Amino acid sequence: MASIAATTSTWDTEKDGDIDKADIAKIDKNGDGKITLAEAKAAGVSEADFNKADKDKNGTITPDELAQLYTPG
Repeated sequence: MASIAATTSTWDTEKDGDIDKADIAKIDKNGDGKITLAEAKAAGVSEADFNKADKDKNGTITPDELAQLYTPG
């Protein structure tokens, strides 16, 4: 989905250098296609990183919002 500039990221649950559907599925515990702050925190994501990703500030992160954080590879 998106390449990560840094070698590690809390969003990259597989630590393989990109954020893809598998990473999102690991964080999105209820499977609704959106990541809540509680889900993100449970995965080790800081509130600051969550807020940075929540582009529309609605309290959830979609895969599209998460992809906007990183430069496509």
